[in-house]
Amino acid sequence: MPTKALPVSSPAPSWTGFYLGVVGGYGWTRTNINAGDLRQNNVGGLTPSDINPRGGLIGFNVGYNWQVGSAVFGVEGDYSWSGIKRSMPLTINYNNALGNIAANMKADLTYIATLRGRLGYAFDTTLLYVTGGFATGKASGQLDANILGAALSFGDSQTHRGWVIGGGAEMMLAPNWTAKAEVLYIDLTERKYAIGGGNVPVGIGMSVTTVRAGLNYKF
Repeated sequence: MPTKALPVSSPAPSWTGFYLGVVGGYGWTRTNINAGDLRQNNVGGLTPSDINPRGGLIGFNVGYNWQVGSAVFGVEGDYSWSGIKRSMPLTINYNNALGNIAANMKADLTYIATLRGRLGYAFDTTLLYVTGGFATGKASGQLDANILGAALSFGDSQTHRGWVIGGGAEMMLAPNWTAKAEVLYIDLTERKYAIGGGNVPVGIGMSVTTVRAGLNYKF
């Protein structure tokens, strides 16, 4: 009598391995301008938290996951070119000597990069995770004003460093392809910018919130 073949079970999906992918999304900032530096430059009439750029992001990430049971440990680095920027009119007052002066302020976040650890829990082909680590970004600021008929411009750029935390969800689409969605909160510490028009550089720091989606290929 012939023996019936036993069904072959499929191997359990594994998150272990290196991966490379693309990411994109949207970000917005909360910018903090050092009010004490403005006072030392005899600048009044500018609210220190007025300038909050926002815009799109696109970039790439690379990382490695190691799965132990349902726990997944990982490390990931990413770099995103940023369209987060804003230009806004404002009124400033240099120690009341020249009266109110019409000006324009521009702020631009050029790129954001992070290096993060990841800790997640795998529900078969779905991974929920938290993440955190080191962040850096380059920003520029420019103040344009017309003083007594003379057009003046003060601009500077600086590289900020700080930290990042966040979380997200990732899903296996095929044996080697995954898609993810995540939210990151990035805190970039204050740097000094020579845009005040006086002798004292102006301290500017910022926090950035990003909402991103990504597509990864796992090797």
